[in-house]
Amino acid sequence: MAAADRWGRLPLLADTSVWIWLPRAPADVQEDFFEALRAGQIRISPVVKLELLFGMSSASEFDAMDARLSVVPDLPLSRAIGEAALSAIRSLKERGSDGYHKVKPPDALIAATAAERGFNVLHYDRDYERLAEVLYFDAVRLAPAGSLA
Repeated sequence: MAAADRWGRLPLLADTSVWIWLPRAPADVQEDFFEALRAGQIRISPVVKLELLFGMSSASEFDAMDARLSVVPDLPLSRAIGEAALSAIRSLKERGSDGYHKVKPPDALIAATAAERGFNVLHYDRDYERLAEVLYFDAVRLAPAGSLA
């Protein structure tokens, strides 16, 4: 199955969760992801890059990961993206006080980046379904929820 058949409209902004969960995904999902990556159909946000690099345990791991990620086209942040992320969290808060609005701030920035640039978000993190309710992008799951445990 091709990436477009699996996930719809390309290119996609790949969330941190994709990079973390991808090694546990079935081989065909991995193949589609790397095919899309080689074809220039996957993008990254500086927030995703920071989250991934933060998890590295040494300077050499950091440098190796940074080099691997440097080939992925970047979608830069802007003031408008920051404002859209704040607005999204505010809009979710208005929907109820039961904690529904509590999406991770980095996820709000990543979602706002995608929405601002006209991309969808490839993810394995339920925050994006909530954020897609208030920002203009589609939340596209890497694989069905709970299938990669």
